[in-house]
Amino acid sequence: MNPYSEGKLHKIGLDLFVKGFGPDRLVRAYMSLTNTRETDRLILECATLAEMDDEYNDGEFMDEGLYEAVTVRRFSQTDSRMKALAKVFSKYLPEDIAPAEAIIGKPRKTGLFANVTAQIPFSDGQAITIVFHSPSGDAKKIGPDDEIIAYRWLLNKRDITLVVSPEGEGDVSLEEVGKRIAQLVVKNSARFQTTQKDVKAQNEQLVTLKADADKLSTENIALMNGLRDQQSAAEITQAKITMTLGLIEKQQGINADLENQLAALQVKAKADEAHKKVMADVEAQFQTEINALGKEAISLGLNEQRVKNMIRDRHMEDLKAKIEDMKAADAKGTEAQRETAAKQAAVPVVPEVVPEVTPEPEQNPDELQGKVMDAYAKVKERFKFSDVWISDLQERAGIEMDALKAFLLKESREGRAVLSYGDWSLSSAANKTGAMEINGDQHLMVRFLDHAVQQAKAKKKAVVKPTPEVTPVVPEVVPLPVKGKKAAGPLWKRSIEEVKAMDEKQYQRAYNALVDKNYHSQSVILVAKRKGTPEDVAEAASILAEHIAAGELTKDLQTRRYALESRLEGWDIQPVEDPDVVDTEVTPEAVAPEPAAEPPAVTVARDIVAGKYDGLPLGDVLKLAGPVMDLDEAMYADLMDQVDAYTTVLTKKAVQAKFAE
Repeated sequence: MNPYSEGKLHKIGLDLFVKGFGPDRLVRAYMSLTNTRETDRLILECATLAEMDDEYNDGEFMDEGLYEAVTVRRFSQTDSRMKALAKVFSKYLPEDIAPAEAIIGKPRKTGLFANVTAQIPFSDGQAITIVFHSPSGDAKKIGPDDEIIAYRWLLNKRDITLVVSPEGEGDVSLEEVGKRIAQLVVKNSARFQTTQKDVKAQNEQLVTLKADADKLSTENIALMNGLRDQQSAAEITQAKITMTLGLIEKQQGINADLENQLAALQVKAKADEAHKKVMADVEAQFQTEINALGKEAISLGLNEQRVKNMIRDRHMEDLKAKIEDMKAADAKGTEAQRETAAKQAAVPVVPEVVPEVTPEPEQNPDELQGKVMDAYAKVKERFKFSDVWISDLQERAGIEMDALKAFLLKESREGRAVLSYGDWSLSSAANKTGAMEINGDQHLMVRFLDHAVQQAKAKKKAVVKPTPEVTPVVPEVVPLPVKGKKAAGPLWKRSIEEVKAMDEKQYQRAYNALVDKNYHSQSVILVAKRKGTPEDVAEAASILAEHIAAGELTKDLQTRRYALESRLEGWDIQPVEDPDVVDTEVTPEAVAPEPAAEPPAVTVARDIVAGKYDGLPLGDVLKLAGPVMDLDEAMYADLMDQVDAYTTVLTKKAVQAKFAE
């Protein structure tokens, strides 16, 4: 706020014509300051500088107007200005009332300005409080050179600003304001001192009463704490009594229940004994009948292991029905019908064997290995996956489940077979019968490694001269491209980027397709492109080239190929020497046979993706595409994928058209 353009300017300096209050005006001014009970109380109550500072300089915004009275050009001059004001007071006060040294408080921020409070006490106990504000400089503090302006005057606790410096008057001097304040101090002195005596007596009485109240409060707190402790002790004792009574009642109930249970168990034991005797007779009769049916079914040609399973599962009615079917087949004299009835009687193979059925004679290890490996090749060929269900392997091999599990565990420990978990939640009851528990985990599937399969083949050939592994030359197929898809050649000739871009399912499909066709050297190239470095890819390509050039897989090539594949796959097993590998020369004709003619399904596949059958009904197109899915994946995987994608688009269009109708 600028005191030269707003509020009122009070001149500081010599005033030769000082105007104070006249007698009448002094009375009116004093009455205006004490016209209510509250204002009269305020003018008779004095307060310290700290109390007045908290009241009028509390950091909140001041809504009322500012009436400037004294301007101090520099905050550092405040003390000298207050001394000058005290001299003015002394000039107009009687001898028995004298001003003391001014007290200046610390600046605070109130509203938009920094404020500071000053107080001049008088000898009769009264005090004049002045509140300054700084309209310029830092709003958070007042510096030594900042200008401050007094805008509020208080006598004791009563604001007298509008009385000593009315807004309607013209400019007044500091001398005149000081004289008016001095007149009000004198006018209020007698009443103030009388009131202060009463206030002092009341304060002394209040202090005494407060001390008595504090003493009584302390005694009351002590009594209450003692009572609370006694109540807590009584509550704890009562809780213990209640808990003990509850335990006694509970134990009585438990004893009664135990007595009732004991009586019931004694009755049940007698009933169970009688029931067991009856059931034993029934079971003996049942076993006699079902074993007789089993022998009859076996004599008619039904698979013995399946008969055992049906006996174990107590499928008497099913067994009777199958026997009738077998008899009907014999009556017609058709061996094919008998085999059909036997297949229809198939149930999930389980490892348990009923004692009444004569077990198969123990097989020698080589014969057992031959049966298992032959069954593995057939199941693997059927489902197009290297990992096969143990239950399917047992059913195909036609051997005891316990013998199969013992064989698989031995093969796994010697590094020729890999057992895997499978998905238990999606497995059928038949699949779960082949579960092998190892270290607390259930294993449902098995995969034999390449060298294990080759070793089994070697034992099977026995007398036959080993035939070297020959890698046939597969004709490159460049399928007709589909829109947005780039055509590719054989799986092992795809680029590194294409192989790495495959998802895991596509990669396994490609790998299995090569292994299933005995393209082992080519499969190592695929693995190197997927998991190795460019140097690994070069090594794999070199092995394949030397393999073709030599016309056989020599021991050195086998060692190199196995070492590379083991490192890429993370295998930690030693290679088994393949007895099929011999150092013999192979004629060029054996190495590179003439490529066979393309199957008709290849031509159909190319016609489908070319759109030649778009006019046919969707069902006819799908029938044409059926044989395409049976092609050799190692040679025609891309073409098969294109047909699959093309027929999927046709199916979606047909569904959308159906909904549009």
